[in-house]
Amino acid sequence: MRVSSRCILIENHKVLLIYRERDGEKYYVFPGGGIEDNETKEDCTSRECKEELGIDINIKKYVYEVKGKDFIQHFFLIERKSGEVGTGNPEEYDVNRVGGVQIPKFINISELSKLDIVSPPIVKQFLEDFDNYGIELDNKVKTINDY
Repeated sequence: MRVSSRCILIENHKVLLIYRERDGEKYYVFPGGGIEDNETKEDCTSRECKEELGIDINIKKYVYEVKGKDFIQHFFLIERKSGEVGTGNPEEYDVNRVGGVQIPKFINISELSKLDIVSPPIVKQFLEDFDNYGIELDNKVKTINDY
């Protein structure tokens, strides 16, 4: 089972996503990646933000646990402490990388439902929480099934 951590960064009514082109498909994902041995889900989130995005972060809170048939994803609401988005490890942005093209982009929250984003249930829950609670989302961790 793959266990990963992902982040939700909201700035100026936009959320940061990673645009991907892989195996002929074009889609978006929330930034993040797999949790390494002896790494906490919080440490993974911080590491992935530095590697993928080039930013140092503060984790504000744990917001979602997404369960699929063969994966678990932990989502954290974060804020940027320092750094410039898009200055992560150069390998992350190499168009010839094994994982395909990866480009971080801020997307208007009002546009999210129109995009092909991996894990539609998380997008639905995020939009509902954003409408109900604003940029701080809910104070309760929600479990979302994505089967």
